[in-house]
Amino acid sequence: MALDQKRLADLLAVARSGSFGRAATARSLSQPALSTSIALLEKAVGGSVLICSRSGAKLTALGEILAQHARSLELLLMRAETEARLSRMDIDGPLTVGVSPVAAARLAPMAIVRMKKETPRICVSMIEGSDDDLIEGLRLGEIDLVVGPIGSARFYPDIEEKLLSQGPLTIIMRPDNPVACRSSVAFHDLVAVSLERYQSVFDASFAPSARVFSFAQAICGWTR
Repeated sequence: MALDQKRLADLLAVARSGSFGRAATARSLSQPALSTSIALLEKAVGGSVLICSRSGAKLTALGEILAQHARSLELLLMRAETEARLSRMDIDGPLTVGVSPVAAARLAPMAIVRMKKETPRICVSMIEGSDDDLIEGLRLGEIDLVVGPIGSARFYPDIEEKLLSQGPLTIIMRPDNPVACRSSVAFHDLVAVSLERYQSVFDASFAPSARVFSFAQAICGWTR
């Protein structure tokens, strides 16, 4: 049995709400009709897609796979609608660029300004986020390209990385930091002394600090 896009959308609604009742309302369906749709989807794929309990409904491993594809289909249709609307306005795009906090400060805006000068009819938007969120958006199709630290997508064979530029990483510390008076500092010393003492300064959800914390954990054995 072929997969039905509407049934995938029904599954996505349940996944988002965690409830058949709320999902049925969102999909303008009766709850029995939604239950039948999910049952037919499970029959088509040959396995359970949801685990239901008193606390609500959660996706199974198979359901996670289908929900991700359902989200991709939803985004694809939204993208088609946007492109059609822009085309009627004689505008190219849209191009959605994901940027890390560092890239958002200067590199990405300068690149977008230059692009707008060379192709003034293009519609460009910029989304700032953490490495993981940007890569996930890229894989789902929410984002067209990501500008951020190299190595963010090294675990995903379906994503290609290219080096655009290189620059120094500046460490900012208090004057009384034990390593502040040194003319040069080894990374091991910095992690062992400075980060362990001032770890609350960093936000581990953003790069490059996320990778610094991971490396620090391996060397020093501390956690946040």
